[in-house]
Amino acid sequence: MVNQEVSICGKAESLLASAKHDASCRRSFNAVRYSAHLADQGYTQSDIAEALEKRYRGNDIHMIDVGQAPSKGSSAAKVTLVEFADYECPHCKHFQPVLRQIVDEFKNEVRIYFKHFPLPQHANARLAAEAAVAAQRQGKFWPFEEKVWDNQDSLSPAELEKFAKQVGLDMAKYRKDIEDPAVKAQVQKDRVDGQTAGITSTPTLFINGREYTDTKDTETLREWIKEELGK
Repeated sequence: MVNQEVSICGKAESLLASAKHDASCRRSFNAVRYSAHLADQGYTQSDIAEALEKRYRGNDIHMIDVGQAPSKGSSAAKVTLVEFADYECPHCKHFQPVLRQIVDEFKNEVRIYFKHFPLPQHANARLAAEAAVAAQRQGKFWPFEEKVWDNQDSLSPAELEKFAKQVGLDMAKYRKDIEDPAVKAQVQKDRVDGQTAGITSTPTLFINGREYTDTKDTETLREWIKEELGK
């Protein structure tokens, strides 16, 4: 297969020849490793070709505004992760331990930003996002977010207030902020930013502006990070 696929760098040679002989095209070498990994997992040749296309050829760089987004990780990070998520999305919840482990493993090389993308079919997702922005205003976004994920099936206004108290928020300020049009506007801007980047579902992750198109497990995400770091 890698003899039939063309160079990732667009040169008139096979992917395998590019990986072996073109030191300037590190991405072809990575693509060969990736193809072997998928083949080992039982993917068909057409599946692998499609995965290569998504990851290496059709993956545009998106400039995503993270000026208002809460973040954690190294301030000198070489790799920037931007996650768009919905608090009532079960797949988003399952992805959180993976992201936490990656940020911990690459603590000097990775920084993650969170963007809200509440889906219209989830009744409490937007309110939970606005509550998280209110918590962010008091410097408690991450502990509040953890409470929300842990109680994903109970995100009524009363429950969100309870979480706010549990993480130590000033409740008078919380109640004022959650009604602030600027808080609602921040959540809406995140949604618009996501739509501009082509998001149709959650969770969606961008790595240095490229959409992560693989399975959302630690091993696979780790390989993407290492590739960005040139390891």
